[in-house]
Amino acid sequence: MAILLDKRIQKFVEGCQYENGKVISIHLKDIDETFWFDSEVAAQDFLNKQTIERVGTPELRTGSFDYADEEGVLHRYLLGEVNKKGEIISYLEEVVKEFTESQLYEEYGYLMDQEHGEDTELLMDIMKCNGIDVEEKNGKYLVLNK
Repeated sequence: MAILLDKRIQKFVEGCQYENGKVISIHLKDIDETFWFDSEVAAQDFLNKQTIERVGTPELRTGSFDYADEEGVLHRYLLGEVNKKGEIISYLEEVVKEFTESQLYEEYGYLMDQEHGEDTELLMDIMKCNGIDVEEKNGKYLVLNK
């Protein structure tokens, strides 16, 4: 499988390194970060997300992209400013913690009154009101303290 790279972001990708015919790393020049992948599909998904966040239709942009490192730790890159050419001017890297529902209650359950019981959606709303970004993804809860 060949990696397809949008010409509009090509100048920000310093290079793709291959090993045994598979993409293993991509270096982004503007933020001076190297990202490692275990498959070409993961690398292509990453580059597609870069295209959307840098030069894509504003309605499709989320203002961030995620990357899971070799140990499985999820990093969220919050994009502060991207210029008209697609160059990332400022960003903030945060580590996203993954919780099960019971772990979420152990860590953040103190934010709720006992009378509400275990209402996960309410707990998530309360967390967001307290500046804690939380989302459910594939049965897990991803938490980013702002």
